[in-house]
Amino acid sequence: MSKRDTLIESEILDKLYTLTDEEKRKFYEMIESKLRDPDTYAALNWSFLGLHHFYMGHYILGCTCLSVPLLIIILFLNRFVTLAFILLFAFIATELTELFRSQQIVLRHNNRIKQEALKKITEKYRKSRLP
Repeated sequence: MSKRDTLIESEILDKLYTLTDEEKRKFYEMIESKLRDPDTYAALNWSFLGLHHFYMGHYILGCTCLSVPLLIIILFLNRFVTLAFILLFAFIATELTELFRSQQIVLRHNNRIKQEALKKITEKYRKSRLP
């Protein structure tokens, strides 16, 4: 985990500490279904079919990753073997990089979700407290 990620996470915890019980309850309701698990992300990445992108909500990237193996097969069948191997190795290198960075990728996603929820909570509830 990078220093930046650690700093962001501690800022989120500091802001959570200042919320009332009602605000905290609303915060956890907002983020509950949106948070992602790094182990699930990594397990889906092993399929090399882009399922981990769908899990994170990146549907266009997921569809692109689904089409790359099909393109590689088409290239092999049409005897563009060198190009197919280059594309295959590039695809595997990209997917392996994402696999090894799964903890950091999911942490950043979850922190972004938490920050957005905190912003909505503080804007909504703080305005209602003003005289």
